[in-house]
Amino acid sequence: MKAVILPAHKQGYRIEEVPDPKPGKDEAIIKVNKAALCYRDLLQIKGFYPRSKYPLILGHEVVGTVEEVGEDVKDFKKGDSVKVEKKFTVRIGLYTLKN
Repeated sequence: MKAVILPAHKQGYRIEEVPDPKPGKDEAIIKVNKAALCYRDLLQIKGFYPRSKYPLILGHEVVGTVEEVGEDVKDFKKGDSVKVEKKFTVRIGLYTLKN
């Protein structure tokens, strides 16, 4: 999958292919239809969060379809339309949703 990556603090961003994530027991994988960078992502690009762990994948506001769920996921199933909000834990560039 493609991701917007910050390689290091104040090093700009690049778009790269990254490995597809696999869900943990309580996670769901989302096929992203639309994604957006928010003001926090833009601040990250400008270097306002120097203690972040790099490389960092941006874009936590997404709309998509559930592709795969872990064995403990009860609230989502393959084919569900979803939007990701900040109350969810998002890892690997917003493509894995934690229940």
